[in-house]
Amino acid sequence: VLIDYMVPNGSSYIGKHGADFVLTNDLAWVGFSVEVGADGAIYILDWHDQDICGNSVRFPNSARVYRLAPKGLKNPQVADLRKRSDKQLAELQMHKNDWYVKHARIILQERAAKGKLNRQVVEPILWETFKNASTIGKRLRGMWALHAIASLKSNSYTALIKLLDDEHERVRAWAVQLLCEEKAPEAALKKFKDANGKDQ
Repeated sequence: VLIDYMVPNGSSYIGKHGADFVLTNDLAWVGFSVEVGADGAIYILDWHDQDICGNSVRFPNSARVYRLAPKGLKNPQVADLRKRSDKQLAELQMHKNDWYVKHARIILQERAAKGKLNRQVVEPILWETFKNASTIGKRLRGMWALHAIASLKSNSYTALIKLLDDEHERVRAWAVQLLCEEKAPEAALKKFKDANGKDQ
């Protein structure tokens, strides 16, 4: 399992290779889809085949699942997040385990799409997360959750356009990403031009 990291380079990044996380002595091991589980362990799917490029599948039924965890990690009782309130799901955006963060965000998105989300409760929590979280990763969790429930679309994307002026480059980059996904309104185009000198 490889570790790569990004080094800022102008408005983009250069990828660098870090220290390997896990080594295997099986030349036919093809690990992919690395995911964090609800227990905090890492799960890796393995397609075990001699042709790692997939041009010739010799062992089609050879998939395995590996679990990597620190010694002593206990398997917690995983709660059914669908039974959680809107408030609890919004608060899970600050959870230390990203599994809870992602699944809570999906449920919030589903409730919003069905018109069953209490926005008056959820939006203040998510904005608080976005504005005051201690790390950029947690700030982005708030931003992504607000996007997932379509809160950043209101008033012709005014809030999202304002984020093009955020102090952190990753927030600005995600604002561009989300505006482009939404086929950015005309009002955003001038901001793109203005930001070009700062972030190129």
